[in-house]
Parts: sequence; structure tokens; C-alpha cells
Amino acid sequence: WIKSYLNTVFISRATQPIDGDHTDAILSRIDHALKSGKLDAARREISNLSIETRELMNDWIRKLEKLIEMEDKINQ
Repeated sequence: WIKSYLNTVFISRATQPIDGDHTDAILSRIDHALKSGKLDAARREISNLSIETRELMNDWIRKLEKLIEMEDKINQ
């Protein structure tokens, strides 16, 4: 009971990529991909998020898309 209560009071996030289709699992894989420099992998994982979550992250997602676009232009 105490652990459950603390989890509702404090938001905890996984620090390693974890399996699963829940939001924290997907975000952990996105975070890992970004830290590893794998922008395309991060973009692919974004599609696994719920529509509601993607809407909340819309500004961040657009920034990632611009970063990927800029990296593609540099690598041409």
C-alpha cells in the first residue's frame, strides 16, 4: 500500500529501456534511443504512444522531426 501511494505522489521513470506497451516502457525506449544517438529508432517508438500522449508531446515531436531533418541534410 505504501509503495503504491508513493508511486502516485512521486512520478518515477525507468532509467533503462524496458519491454511493454505502456507509456513508461515506450518513453524509456525513446529515451535510450536518443541517448544512443538513434533518432530514427526514437521516431519509430513514438508511433507506439497513444494518440493522447502524442498530442501532449506534439511540440517535442516536431522538434525531433526537425532535428532528424537537419541531420539528414548534413549527412547528404
